[in-house]
Amino acid sequence: MDRAHTVINVESTIERPAREVWHGLTSPEVMPKWMGVESIRYEDASGPSVGATLLFTTRGKQRPSRVSEVQPERVVAFESVQGGVTAVYTYALEQLGDNRTKVTLRATCETRGLGWRLLRPLIGYAIKSTDGGQLQKLKQVLEADDT
Repeated sequence: MDRAHTVINVESTIERPAREVWHGLTSPEVMPKWMGVESIRYEDASGPSVGATLLFTTRGKQRPSRVSEVQPERVVAFESVQGGVTAVYTYALEQLGDNRTKVTLRATCETRGLGWRLLRPLIGYAIKSTDGGQLQKLKQVLEADDT
């Protein structure tokens, strides 16, 4: 049996209240600006709710992600499954004052099958290099006041 392991565990303090950071983390209009994808939309108009499907387009291909946890203005988690790899990105918010919010990103990755287990270090490296800077980008986007 293979187990999930943490690939990313980073945090950033954003000079915005939690409600604005939440909007940036969950709004399809804002998400592409910091996620590095072409576009994002919820499959239905319900927005972030457990079980909702988030469709994002990257490198010309549409990929699904499922919302696996929601605690408004506190926690949102997205789960993506591709082949034998399941990745869960959990974003946690902590209000530090009226206009400061600490955001933590914890990404875990689970691989199934021998081939995927052998590729785990490479997958971990790819996730770190492509997504490790997400919170810094989110901070830049939200603090720029252009959302």
